[in-house]
Amino acid sequence: MKLSNGLGLAGLGLVVVGAGTVVACSSSSSGGGGGTASDQCSAGITCTVQPAAPASGSGTGKTHNYAMRKLYLGDTDRSGVSNSSAWKDYGYNLDGLVTTKTSSDVCNLAAGASKTTQVDGTGGIDNSFGENILPIVITTAGSDAGSRINQSIE
Repeated sequence: MKLSNGLGLAGLGLVVVGAGTVVACSSSSSGGGGGTASDQCSAGITCTVQPAAPASGSGTGKTHNYAMRKLYLGDTDRSGVSNSSAWKDYGYNLDGLVTTKTSSDVCNLAAGASKTTQVDGTGGIDNSFGENILPIVITTAGSDAGSRINQSIE
């Protein structure tokens, strides 16, 4: 991906954690999905498994290079089929809760915010970007925004 395109995506907030699901391959050969046969770059991935807790300490000291080949905004499923609810299957259940519009054991909403803005995706997946920001992106950038972004990445 060209640096200018990457910066443009960053300007849209599309490359921050939780913004969508990025399918990428690691150059590491140390296992854990980093360039191995179990890499997330294989077909038929499912990303609803909670990530392992980080090891204690300050890291491994190893350097990794990553190459992004596709960005899933949440407007299509993993097969590329348009689906306005696909965002519900992208991300992780960060708080361990399955939040509905009637849940009260959640963070306080901003004044005037609808209770529907706190609704989780499948199995409690926390993806507020998909539910609240993606419709704005699609409205302003067009329904083909995801495919245009991915063409730019290629």
